[in-house]
Amino acid sequence: MANLYELSAEYAHLLEEYEYAETDEDAERIFDSIINADEDISQKAENYAKLIKNVEGDIDSYKKEANRLTEKAKHAENFIARLKQYVREAMKTSGKDEIKTTIGKWKLQLNPWSCNIIDPDSVPEEYHIKQPDKIDKAQLLRDFKSTGEIIDGCEFNREQGVRFK
Repeated sequence: MANLYELSAEYAHLLEEYEYAETDEDAERIFDSIINADEDISQKAENYAKLIKNVEGDIDSYKKEANRLTEKAKHAENFIARLKQYVREAMKTSGKDEIKTTIGKWKLQLNPWSCNIIDPDSVPEEYHIKQPDKIDKAQLLRDFKSTGEIIDGCEFNREQGVRFK
């Protein structure tokens, strides 16, 4: 069986032939071919729908597996952080800056400086980073839908999609 693109092209060609049919017999023959092409397109579209449903199921399972693995990695990271915290506390309690092992050594060291903002309003203006304006597209669409008025500097379009239920 031909692919959907070829079937669509054949259907369009048959419609054009039907429009210019010279005799009733030709028109009837072409009309029967159009019906067959329509059935082929319907069958192909049904097969596409089945395939899409299968792939959607795969996507769901992939996402669930990705979430499961992400969660597992997060637990492992938290476990490592707790172990490091235990070693750091033990080193502080025992007054050791360094512990040598057969595979390496633990060493206490100062991390780089960090800054926590407690009250953003009291920080001098020279330390503020200006953010560019952001346009609220959702509000523009709501206003356009309710009034139908086209707002300057905007273009509204609506494309056609395909859905299978």
